[in-house]
Amino acid sequence: MQQPDLSIMATTTIRVSPEAHRILKLLSDRRGVSLVEALDEIVGAWERDHFFQEFNEAYAALKADSTAWQEEIAERGSWDVTLMDNQGDEHVTD
Repeated sequence: MQQPDLSIMATTTIRVSPEAHRILKLLSDRRGVSLVEALDEIVGAWERDHFFQEFNEAYAALKADSTAWQEEIAERGSWDVTLMDNQGDEHVTD
């Protein structure tokens, strides 16, 4: 029985502007990858960037709320005993 070719992935067609295509082609040529691989990398980077942007905004909002921030600090303190198990006398605070 012949094994399936796992290098073939499902794809779909999308429309992009000529400028977006030109830039994508330029980037894929520079990296020596296909247009699909370049687009996958770009989408992954965009997703990570937005995740961390939202994370940082939520963290800033938490710090801006003094009551919620004090609750966060108190909860971190309750975890200190588990974080320092068998770690000697060193203690790191933020």
